[in-house]
Amino acid sequence: MFNILKIMLAKKGEKLSEETKQKISQSKKGTPAWNKGKKGQIPWNKGRKFSEESKRKMSESAKKRPSISEFTRKKLSEAGKNISQETRKKISIAGKGRKVSQETRKKISKANKGRKVSQETRKKISKANRNPTQETRKKIGIASKGRKHTLESKKKISKASRNASQETRKKISKAHKGKKVSQETRKKISIAGKGRKVSQETRKKLSEARSKQKFPFKDTKIEVLTQSILEKNNIPFLKHQNFKLSNSNHQADIVIEPDKVIEVNGDYWHFNPKKYDGKSIQNKRRKQIKAEDVWEYDKYLIDGMKQLGYKVLVVWESELKDELDKTTKKILKFAKS
Repeated sequence: MFNILKIMLAKKGEKLSEETKQKISQSKKGTPAWNKGKKGQIPWNKGRKFSEESKRKMSESAKKRPSISEFTRKKLSEAGKNISQETRKKISIAGKGRKVSQETRKKISKANKGRKVSQETRKKISKANRNPTQETRKKIGIASKGRKHTLESKKKISKASRNASQETRKKISKAHKGKKVSQETRKKISIAGKGRKVSQETRKKLSEARSKQKFPFKDTKIEVLTQSILEKNNIPFLKHQNFKLSNSNHQADIVIEPDKVIEVNGDYWHFNPKKYDGKSIQNKRRKQIKAEDVWEYDKYLIDGMKQLGYKVLVVWESELKDELDKTTKKILKFAKS
């Protein structure tokens, strides 16, 4: 047995050997009789099992203790802030590999419920989490794998996403720009979405959101050429204006107010009748598309805009390339009529 006097006579600042620390930790004899009730008693409690009665007494005793004052809380908070990097590393190493039971996790979760965090603290937490290292990102990713959210959690996440500020939305959008999604991830997203039922309200919202987007993001060469013809002749126009038709939304290529639309069609994408047979089939966007089906849909769009009181002129890619002068005159005549 190690010498108890080593502890009692240890001077302030004197370092105990690893062997002594281990013996103190492993001792299960409890507090010696000579040290009970004394200030600074040594609680050798590792492995010690308390009776239910003892636990109840300790709980009651803790409830009677005076609450910590705001002054004390601030002191404790400041003390935690001034921890050296060396100490932080030691705490981190000591916690590595530590397994927290489900029971303990529930207790921590329960203890934090209803806890109010100040705006200042929120900002600090946000700032601390902004630039995690690649190593930390990987660890978070591994820890999150296979994690299933409850329906309550899903609702909370959904609600929080809806109420995100414009600034936050821009940041999220910027963070995802240029991000490449692997084929494996695409498949997982596709499988997760299969069989999912989307309400009519959601469909309408998606349709409206899609109507405000431009695909592709850049104007095509033939669109730019048609726009330049109008610009040179001082004819004002609008690009990619949305039309709400009977069963869908449509973005017209060029709108000349108050009542004219110019649709600039690519020969390949719209199956120019001068180059394609109605029964011909092409592989486009990973689908087999028949020419006559494309013509039927284009007719639906043109008829829909006409029903809204607009005149529609269709300009083909080959017309701009092979008969530019003739096509230019046709465009100007339509625009000025």
